[in-house]
Amino acid sequence: MANPPIIFTHYGNSRYLPYVLETARLTNPDKEVVLLGDEKNQWIGKEKGITHLRFADFDYGDKIDRFDRCYRPVQGPQHHHIKGGEDWLKFVFKRWFFVHNFLTSHHFDSFWHFDSDTMILEPLADHEAKFESYECTEQCNGQCINGFVSGAAFVSRYLQKINSIFEDTHFLEAKQQEIESLHPNWAFTEMSAYECLKQAEPVRSIPLSSIIDGTTFDDCICHDHGMQMERLFNGREIKKIYCLADGGFYGQNATTGKLVRMITLNFSWVPVVLFDVILNELKKRNASPTTQSAPELDRMPSMNDMAWRTHLLHCLWWQLKNSSRKFRKSKA
Repeated sequence: MANPPIIFTHYGNSRYLPYVLETARLTNPDKEVVLLGDEKNQWIGKEKGITHLRFADFDYGDKIDRFDRCYRPVQGPQHHHIKGGEDWLKFVFKRWFFVHNFLTSHHFDSFWHFDSDTMILEPLADHEAKFESYECTEQCNGQCINGFVSGAAFVSRYLQKINSIFEDTHFLEAKQQEIESLHPNWAFTEMSAYECLKQAEPVRSIPLSSIIDGTTFDDCICHDHGMQMERLFNGREIKKIYCLADGGFYGQNATTGKLVRMITLNFSWVPVVLFDVILNELKKRNASPTTQSAPELDRMPSMNDMAWRTHLLHCLWWQLKNSSRKFRKSKA
């Protein structure tokens, strides 16, 4: 079996994307790291030593033609499906057709897939045996496919479900009415389609955030998931992640105090500064590995500590901005 690649899908040239891809390349030198993207982010491939392939080269086949014929946006009046000048809502479905065509054309079966703001901190090959008996792992609190997928055949099943949903006009009309009346800022997304698949047929899946052998994959840094939190310099709360002397990144269970080693961190909704902090720390540890035992936990830096240490002026600016915002609200 081919070595499962790491796949990201992203359109546009987001500031955080180079950090994510460089980190994946650094921590997984023996894997192919693939960005399915567009002309705007094509430069990143050569710059960061990863494989860049264009969506347009995988926009073919009966499945995707069927999707293009039947797709229609299902969303509330307050939901905005255009992001970065593109139809984001259609993209989150269509990217899985691109992934499937990539897998079959390059003769891959199992693979890793992450949101494009996910920092991969360790070699993923060390964790594949945990998930090989499942069809897929899940993130988004069990609502989406992400992480390890054991075969292209499962992706094909998922695409079949997506197409059957968009050919069911009665279902779509009922879903449209439900969203308009109850959740006007929501939309029917690829996550909704995955939930429909699980309701219709059995799926062998496991949450990627399951703690196995003291390790886990982060669902979202801004949600606690039972771990201790800290307030970031910009006012947002995030998991308190310690950078320990053994080279690992750890969260701490809020109830038991046990440390959990983080294999990935999902950096949705956080400043680019944090991407830089993590990448620089990994570079230092890769250049000078250590086997020394860690000192007491309260003497080890958290991500917020490290951000202040390396980006002082940026952190001060954000703190001043937040203080000014709070002052204006108090006078309103």
